[in-house]
Amino acid sequence: MSKWLAVVAAATAIGCSASFPAPTAPVALASVTIRYPANGANLAANSESAQFQAYAVDGDGLFTNVTSRAAWATSNPAVLVPLTASTLTGTFFPAAAGTADVRATYQGVVGTLTVTVRGDQQPYLRILGGPPRPSVFVFSGGLTQDVSNVVSWSSSNPAVGEMRPTTGLFIGIPGNVELRATYNGLSGSLWLGVPPRTR
Repeated sequence: MSKWLAVVAAATAIGCSASFPAPTAPVALASVTIRYPANGANLAANSESAQFQAYAVDGDGLFTNVTSRAAWATSNPAVLVPLTASTLTGTFFPAAAGTADVRATYQGVVGTLTVTVRGDQQPYLRILGGPPRPSVFVFSGGLTQDVSNVVSWSSSNPAVGEMRPTTGLFIGIPGNVELRATYNGLSGSLWLGVPPRTR
């Protein structure tokens, strides 16, 4: 009886060990980068507020949007004023001409973007909304023009993603891509990180 129990116990132990593969270690956070998709890093004083985007970059170079999870700050509140919910959304108001560093901290890693606020108000292009069909507007002198149907799109990596005229955003292989909208010399960018597919 004892030998039979020993055989069953050994078989059970072998079956359990075979059913639990070694866990895969998560990819470590490498850096944090800040993007302003509406008009690069240039703003006009007393124009519309600007919402910056924070992306965590892991050791494999994959971007993940962490805007709502990052802690936001500015080096010069007289130039860029944090709005009420800026600690969550990264939204600032350009109050005066000058320069300021926008900082986003995520998991102890700090990303910085130097922003120039101009004294004059020039037309600028802004991308609103997200995939599959973001809207594109031109702001000029208090007027707003919807140019979504006439804007030209380009992709830094078409294999990862690109905007197509009939179907909208195409998502391909995992990686990072910058989608740039251009209209009458004005441009803005939308950054996307496409994660690996899970089975």
